[in-house]
Amino acid sequence: MNKKHLISYSFASIGLNALTIFVMTKFLHFYDDKIHTPIVPMFWAMAALFAGRCVDALTDPLAGYLSDRTRSRWGRRKPFLALSMPVMLLSFVLIWFPPFGRSGGFWPNFIYLFVVVNLFFTSFTLFAIPYDAHIAELSKTKGERLTASRYKSVFAVIGIVLASIFLGSGELRTTSIAVAGIAGFSFLVSIAGIRERHTHAREPLRLIPAFRTTFSDTGFLKLCLLILCIESAGNIFIKDIEYFTDHILIRAQPTADRTLSISGLYLSFIVAMVAGLPFWQYLAARSTKLRALKHCLCYLIVLFPLYYLVGYIPGLSPVMTAWVYYALVGFGYGAVNLLIIAILADVTDHDTRTGGLRREAMYFGVYAFIRKMGFAAGVFIFSTAIGVFEYFDRLTLGFRLIGPLIAVIALFGYFFLKTISIDEG
Repeated sequence: MNKKHLISYSFASIGLNALTIFVMTKFLHFYDDKIHTPIVPMFWAMAALFAGRCVDALTDPLAGYLSDRTRSRWGRRKPFLALSMPVMLLSFVLIWFPPFGRSGGFWPNFIYLFVVVNLFFTSFTLFAIPYDAHIAELSKTKGERLTASRYKSVFAVIGIVLASIFLGSGELRTTSIAVAGIAGFSFLVSIAGIRERHTHAREPLRLIPAFRTTFSDTGFLKLCLLILCIESAGNIFIKDIEYFTDHILIRAQPTADRTLSISGLYLSFIVAMVAGLPFWQYLAARSTKLRALKHCLCYLIVLFPLYYLVGYIPGLSPVMTAWVYYALVGFGYGAVNLLIIAILADVTDHDTRTGGLRREAMYFGVYAFIRKMGFAAGVFIFSTAIGVFEYFDRLTLGFRLIGPLIAVIALFGYFFLKTISIDEG
């Protein structure tokens, strides 16, 4: 495995994660912060996001299928990366420029939001699926898989850090352009550095047989259910950060600076993610990736319910307590993508050995589809739960109960994980 190619390949993770974390954390709060007149009310903003993610997610396996079948002088992946990149960056910026404003009326804002969100996520898919699929070609052994996944995770964290620098700012028009610029640079580095192997054991399957073969893999289907639970829980947790700061931390500690509080939460979470990666890689190398993932989920399941206690511990600053808690969660959560990406690459190798085909993008397309369903489910669960508590005038309690709620979701994921058996090579 060429280290230079590994670094250039991993560079795009900066941009993909910078864009993702920006949308995940700012989207609902930007359109309805529960303080000012909403641009689009939370329920309808959630509906636009949910619908956009569903439509987009349906294209994930198709994008993977098309990438696997592509024959060009630039390979199977690069044409998709180069063509989707400008559309993705432009539509990302447009999300934060609603032309009608808070006084523009519901329908104009909602229609605009629906269109640009769909455009962003669809172009994101056409870039991310071929990009992610390349990791299975880049690495072959167990050690290489973990190393490649760790590099991607580290560069992903760099993207989150760079995006987080701007998250405390209220001027999203400027910051969205800056984040888009960072993402664009990282994409260009990866596109220039990717080297593909142009090998195909035999003629690729047609669309329907390709889908049928993929979904007949029971181990992969169980892995998908696990991913659905993990993504739902993680996205609910991320969605709650700014609301938790406004309605819990600032009320419990009125002298706290909001921007500093939010930045501290992200920073502690991210630093702990990076710090934990070598530990989880070591644990997976000493045993198996599946066993390491089980340990990781058990750790998070125990930790998530303690979210309820943040700000209630006598003698401790609520903001400092929250920073420590987010660091503890980050230490475990960083292992999730590290291990799942490496496991998924093993699944594609097993498919190649048994079927004689290289269909990495098909599997990663289904993986992305499940992740987006988890994202959409997380948005739906979060906004529905908060809406119920708001109706009963117990909004603060609702934000506190997010921790126990995601612990239950993660527990379901653990039960699915226990039934999975995959040849890790």
